Amino acid sequence: MKKISLIFTRNVHDDQRVYNAPRTLDDVAIVYVADRDGNIPAQLDFAVQPSDSNTLKRINMLSKHLDPMTFPLFFPNGDFGWITHLSHNMDHATEKRNKVTILEFYSNKIGIHRNHFNPLFYGGKLFQQYLVYVYARYEANRMTYVRNNQKTLRVESYKGLLDHVNNMSRDNNARIGNIFILPSSFVGGPRFMSKLYQDNMAMVRKFGRPDLFITFTCNPKWEEIKSELQSFQNSSDRPDLVTQVFRLKLKEFLDDIVKRKIFGEILAYVYVLEHQKRGLPHAHCLFTLSNQDKIKTSDDVDNIISAELPNRHEQPELYNVILTHNIHGPCGRLNPNSICMIDGSCSKNFPKAFCSETDVSTDGYPIYRRRNNSHEAHFTRSNIQVDNRFVVPYNSFLSLKYNAHINVELCSTVKAIKYINKYITKGYDCARIGIQVNSNDNVERVVDYDEIKQYLNCRYISSQEAAWHLQDFPIHGQSYSVVMLSIHLKDGQSIFFQENEAESVLRRESVACMTLTAYFDLNISDSSAHQYLY
Repeated sequence: MKKISLIFTRNVHDDQRVYNAPRTLDDVAIVYVADRDGNIPAQLDFAVQPSDSNTLKRINMLSKHLDPMTFPLFFPNGDFGWITHLSHNMDHATEKRNKVTILEFYSNKIGIHRNHFNPLFYGGKLFQQYLVYVYARYEANRMTYVRNNQKTLRVESYKGLLDHVNNMSRDNNARIGNIFILPSSFVGGPRFMSKLYQDNMAMVRKFGRPDLFITFTCNPKWEEIKSELQSFQNSSDRPDLVTQVFRLKLKEFLDDIVKRKIFGEILAYVYVLEHQKRGLPHAHCLFTLSNQDKIKTSDDVDNIISAELPNRHEQPELYNVILTHNIHGPCGRLNPNSICMIDGSCSKNFPKAFCSETDVSTDGYPIYRRRNNSHEAHFTRSNIQVDNRFVVPYNSFLSLKYNAHINVELCSTVKAIKYINKYITKGYDCARIGIQVNSNDNVERVVDYDEIKQYLNCRYISSQEAAWHLQDFPIHGQSYSVVMLSIHLKDGQSIFFQENEAESVLRRESVACMTLTAYFDLNISDSSAHQYLY
C-alpha cells in the first residue's frame, strides 16, 4: 500500500496574500487544478467498484446515489442526494420556477432545524469533507451549465450582424454570429474581483479617499458558537455554525459603523469577505467619512485608534481582549519560526519602533503612538513577554464589544490608494503543492505532473468557505451600486441574440439606444448633464 501526501510549498515569486501556507491542522479543504479563472473542472470523476468485479464504474457527478455511496455513515438508509428534477412543494413553487436547485437542496441539508436530529453536525472532519465535496459538485454543475449554454447565446456588433444578414443569401453556409465568452459568473473569480476593484475606484473618484481600513476576523470562541457545541466538539467541527454566527456579527458590526455612526457620518463603504487558509472568515472593510468627521490630527487618531496595551488595572476586560487577539506573532527574535517570517524578517514589519506620539505626516499609514512602558511585563498565553511594539492597532469600543481580532487603520494618508483596493479584491485562495508517494519499500519518490517538475498551482477551498457559499451568503457589499457603461464605435455596440433570431433583433428599437448614445443625447438636450463624466 502506498501512502500519498500533499506537500504545501512556498515560492518567493508568488503573491503570499494568495499563496500563504495553511495555518490550521483542524480544517479539511479541497485543492484542485483550476483554469485561468480559478474555476473548478466542469466534470468531476466519481467511481465505484462493484462487489462482483475488479473494474471501476464511473458515476455521473449529478447522480442521486453519490451521497449515500460516498458518505454511508451519514446516510445509512441510502437516502438520495439532490435530484435534477426535484420539485418544490406548492408553498414555495412559483410560476417561473418550481424546481429545487442544488444550492437550495444542500443549504437546507446543512440548515439548523428545530427538534430535528442532523447526523452531519456530529461528523467532525467527515462533515468538513462533506461540505467541500458538495461545494465541488455545486461549482462543477454551474460550470457545466455555462459551457453547455455557450452555443445558444450569441453576441455580435450591430454593424457586423447587419452585414451578415445582407450576405446570407449569397453564403448559406455562414454560421450566424460569433460565440461570446461571457465574463466568469462565479462570484470571487478574477473578472468579478476586477469589476469590484473598478467599482471601488469609482466611489473613490466620487467621494474621495477612504479614511478607515478595518479587518474584522471571526472568533471561534464566541459564546454564540461555544453554546451550540457538544462537549466533544470544537468550532472546526461546525463550519456551518461558525459562518452563520460570523455573518450575523458582521451585520451588527456594519450597523455600528454605518447606522449608529460610531466614527461619524459614513459617505461610502465597501467590504470583501475572505477565508484564506487560516480557517476563519474575515472581512476587509473601507469606510469614507464625511468632511466634518474627517480624521485630521494626531489627537483625532488617538481618540479612535490605539496601538498600545490597555491599562490592566483600569480596563481589565479590554486588556485581556487585546492581549488575546491583537498581539502580532510574536515574531523576530522572540519567535524566529513564526509563519510571518521571510528571510529572517517579519513580512508585516513587526516589531514596530517605540514612538511617544502619533505621526500623521507620512504618505503611508500613520506612525501610531507606542510608548515604551518597559517597567510593565505582559505575557501571552504562550508565556512570551511582549510590549506595545507588537500591538495591532485597534478601536477600544469595537474590540470590547466583539471580543475578536479587529485591526483598525487610518488609510486617508496612504497615497497608493489603488494598492489598498487591490489588496481587498485580490481574489480566491491558492496553494502550490507537490505530491509525495511513500511505497512499501520505504523509498520516497515524488510524482511530477508536468515536464519542468514544478509544483501544481491549485485552487484552495476550506470547509469554512464551502459552508459560506452553500448557505448563499454574500462575499462583498458596498454602499452604492455602480453601473458600468459601454464604449463602442458607431454601430459597434454589442447585442445579444439567439441562433434563430438574427433578423428580428435588427428591428428592435432598443438596438439603436445604448448607454453611450443616450449619454450624448442627454448632453445635447440638458446642459446640466455636462457635470457628469462618462
